[in-house]
Amino acid sequence: MFSELDESALIERAGEGAFERGLSYYRNGHVTELHTRAGKASAIVMGTSIYGSSLWWQGERLVWDCDCPAAEEGDFCKHLVAVALAAGVGEQAPAQPDTLKSAGDDDLLTALRAQSTETLASWLHELASNDPVLEQSLRARLSLVSPSALKEILRNALNTGGFLDYRRSMDFADQLDGPLALLEDILETEPAECAALCEYAVKRLLTVYGRADDSSGAIGEQTHRFAELHARAIRQSGKGGRKLATTLYKLKIKDEWGLFPLEAYWETLGDAGQRQYADKVEQDYAALPPATRDRAEAYRSGEFGVLRRREELAYQRGELDVLEELYGRSLPHGFGYVRIIEACRHFGYYDRARAWAEEGVRENPRDSRLLEMLAEEYERAGLHEQAMASLWEAFRRSPFGSRWQSLKAFAGDDWPAWREQALSFLAALETELADGRRNISDRLMLLMGDDEIDAAVQLAREQAAHPQLLQRLAEVCRDTHPGDAAAFLRRCVDVDIQPAESKRYPALVRLMKQARDLDPGADTETWLRRLREQYGRRPALMSRMDKAGL
Repeated sequence: MFSELDESALIERAGEGAFERGLSYYRNGHVTELHTRAGKASAIVMGTSIYGSSLWWQGERLVWDCDCPAAEEGDFCKHLVAVALAAGVGEQAPAQPDTLKSAGDDDLLTALRAQSTETLASWLHELASNDPVLEQSLRARLSLVSPSALKEILRNALNTGGFLDYRRSMDFADQLDGPLALLEDILETEPAECAALCEYAVKRLLTVYGRADDSSGAIGEQTHRFAELHARAIRQSGKGGRKLATTLYKLKIKDEWGLFPLEAYWETLGDAGQRQYADKVEQDYAALPPATRDRAEAYRSGEFGVLRRREELAYQRGELDVLEELYGRSLPHGFGYVRIIEACRHFGYYDRARAWAEEGVRENPRDSRLLEMLAEEYERAGLHEQAMASLWEAFRRSPFGSRWQSLKAFAGDDWPAWREQALSFLAALETELADGRRNISDRLMLLMGDDEIDAAVQLAREQAAHPQLLQRLAEVCRDTHPGDAAAFLRRCVDVDIQPAESKRYPALVRLMKQARDLDPGADTETWLRRLREQYGRRPALMSRMDKAGL
């Protein structure tokens, strides 16, 4: 079943960036412990961290789950792409002997040990010839005895040869897996050497960042792994104190992405190192020009790094008054108030947080984030009516899913009345289209978020909505409302097909096929004939429809 998830299907679900990264994970062997059974595939994917990923079919609908942050937001992530590719290939591959059926079985190791050294060397050489990352890793492991050779390997791996475009950035990031695995091995026996090599690597990567299109985030992920390994190596080496303070300070000056969290080094710094590092950070902060209300955007250019380092130090030492002063540089804008309230909450000063939230709303009465934070503090203090009033104002200013959920949580038993009030408010904002229908996308999104599928279907039957929302609704209602699901898919195709470029044809034809499978009756057949008559001069589209039996 997973073999149906071809490249175009996965790109449609995940987007090109996540697909490319997932394809790289699959090709480079990052998918382990793959199990497929009864329409479900589960595996471990080795990324920046280790993630458990699963996908399975509920009827004809694909459902998924992954431990990564992207999947928690509902995205079809790169880890799921990798598992889908591995599962699809596995379905089409010939059955393997039972002795080699699982990467987790010791039988594979036993079988390999039975081979001659010459045979294993030949197999490794053949694999490395087709896998640059494996070749680099093998060469690196052969050079473990020489620190200078290790640094040369890193130098070659980190040589970009100029600007890296989108694809070259991902290739470059993939080639760093070998050096990272090598440094992990060195950490066990030579943590100080590992720390030095990681420091060298990260300094080079911070420079690479500035001349690469890393919109996929691949280089950023790998740089973070080097930085994380650096902190572990420093802790294991036990070499802290003033020397580490100087090194860390220099690294953090170059680090615009927060790769070196102070917390990871603080204990290793020791008393002397902590004092030296703090002195440098405080001196830089004291040298900043005073902020005025006309300079509320002080978090910019050269000042940003100084302020961020002082902020991090204040959090580490529990200096709430310093954080209030820092964020006060951004007042009276809402951003400064939000950060102050967050700091007060972090240290448990909730009365202080409420006072700042009240002042923030007075200065920024239209700021929905501040209104919501004030509602949270009112609710914490037992002031329920004030909390609901503030939260309702936040919803009116920004009626998105998170505010809807907050209203629901705060309202408790009164939710039915608040629900009707909120939906009526959104209905009053809806625009009327030329055909007399209304764009009900906002209401539809909220109903779907609450799994009120019957209500969502009824609303979408009569009114207009964004095609992506209609497609999502079709996916979730196909088992209970197949006719409606088919109608929604037909509407999606009708909207997208007229301006569509040829690269969109596979996705559009797939929607046509889904619509026909859900509703093979006269309505769909009439619709398909109309599409052929209207777009018959698009040979690429007609060819794809022919191949799909449409």
